[in-house]
Amino acid sequence: MAQTSLSQGVLEALLAPFSPEHLGWLKVETELDHARFERVLSKTALFERLDDILESAWSLTLEVVSPLPAVVVASLELGGLKRSGIGEGLNLRDAEVVALSSAALSYGIAFDELAAGSRWERADWRPDGEARGVDKDVKTSPRASEPDPDEADAREVEYEDLEAVSAHEDPPAPALDPERVKAQKFIDDMLEKLKGSDAALHRQGLQIMMKKYKGYGSSLEESRALYLELKDLLKKARV
Repeated sequence: MAQTSLSQGVLEALLAPFSPEHLGWLKVETELDHARFERVLSKTALFERLDDILESAWSLTLEVVSPLPAVVVASLELGGLKRSGIGEGLNLRDAEVVALSSAALSYGIAFDELAAGSRWERADWRPDGEARGVDKDVKTSPRASEPDPDEADAREVEYEDLEAVSAHEDPPAPALDPERVKAQKFIDDMLEKLKGSDAALHRQGLQIMMKKYKGYGSSLEESRALYLELKDLLKKARV
C-alpha cells in the first residue's frame, strides 16, 4: 500500500471504511447487449472526507485525455505526495469519477470496497434490482480543479446524473496483491516522466493504457507489460 508523509492517525482516518451508500457500479463501456461496470466511490463522500481530515492539505487536478472515448486522468495530492488514476466512461463526468476512484485507491482509500474492480454484465444489470445514483448531489471542493477550460467545446456542457447502482450484496472483494499496487506506482511514475518529456508520447501512453490494458491491467503480468511499453515510449522521448 502506498506510503505518504501523513501521520499514522491521519492515515487511519483516511483509510476508514465508507458506508455502502457511498459506493456503486458505474457503466463505463457497452458492447451489444452487455456492458462493463466499474466499482466506484462517491466523489462527494471522498471530498467531504478529505476536507474534514486534511482541510487545505490536499489538491486534485483533472486532465481530459480524450472527449470521445471519454478518458480522464485524476491527479490527487495528499500530504505532498501525488498519485494519479485514469478512468474511462460513457461521458467525461463518468470517466472523472472512475479516475478519481482509481487515484483514491492508489493511496489505499476504500481499498477493500474498490477491490472488486470491473465486471461485464447485461447492459440492464442492476444489483438488488434497484438503480441508485452515487453522486446525485455532487459537492465541488475548492481544491478540486476542473479540466482545462480550453477543452470545454469538446466536453458535455451539462452532465446527466450518474447511472451508478448500489451493490449491497456483492460477493466478497478479493484482496489486492501488494505487488500489483507497487506496479501501479511504477506505472504512475513512468507516466509522470513521459508527461515531463513529451506531451504527444504521454498522450499515446495513456491511450495504450486505456485501450489495450483497460487501466493498469487485469494481472501483475499485464501491469509489467504496460510498464515496459511506457518505458519504450520514454526512450523515444529521450532520443
